[in-house]
Amino acid sequence: MTGSVLVMAKAPVAVEAKTRLAGVAGVEGAAELAAASLLDTLEAAAAAFPPGRRVLALTGDLDAACRQHEIREAASDWLVVRQGGLTFGERLVDGHRQAHRLVGGPVVQIGMDTPQVGAPLLRGLADEAHHSGRPVLGLAVDGGWWVLVTTHAAQAAVLAGVPMSRPD
Repeated sequence: MTGSVLVMAKAPVAVEAKTRLAGVAGVEGAAELAAASLLDTLEAAAAAFPPGRRVLALTGDLDAACRQHEIREAASDWLVVRQGGLTFGERLVDGHRQAHRLVGGPVVQIGMDTPQVGAPLLRGLADEAHHSGRPVLGLAVDGGWWVLVTTHAAQAAVLAGVPMSRPD
């Protein structure tokens, strides 16, 4: 098998997670939705890549998170690392660096709320990057992106300078 998976996640803590949804779902509801999304993403990624080929890069306080025990159980056979960097772009760069160092590439990086993923899609993306030797970027309808596959950690370096989580 080629490749590994990197899930970038924020601990689903009320008031800190899915803050744009809190106005509709309330802070507890937003945290619950974030936890459910993270659990679904971990399950899909675990179906695609075996233990030793999975990295969860986490920010935030998992001890204060909604459904923390379920998340710990789901991530028990993952390599869990802290996200390094001040900006989201810097944390993404660090996540790729750590995943390449710990488990090797190609590294398929997704966020914690990627409901469309399944094992065949994730493995296919890793295979595509492996065979082409080039990164793969999956564009999102809103103008952003939902997946980045790197064959070398340095390919993620550009993310440090990209403005993210903005309406434009």
